Amino acid sequence: MHKNDLFHLNMTLDNVGINPINGKIIISGFKCAAIKPKGSFKIIMGDQHYNNPVWISKERPYSGGNKDMYSLGVILFAMAFGLKLDVIL
Repeated sequence: MHKNDLFHLNMTLDNVGINPINGKIIISGFKCAAIKPKGSFKIIMGDQHYNNPVWISKERPYSGGNKDMYSLGVILFAMAFGLKLDVIL
């Protein structure tokens, strides 16, 4: 996705799954997805539980790729420890 300048911007546990037949990862929920603008993103989108520290500090502009990678890290952490984010955050 990122190679083609497409950013999800709303990665959550609900948007990532595994195909039980072939074991491939499925990404869904592209309602906040965007093509990279000529500069950087200026509006922060997506679930606050998965946003990186840029969202907390309200710095502008930010990179959509960094946001997606941070969100995936949160998802992997929750999956590794069997946690629900509404419980830990």
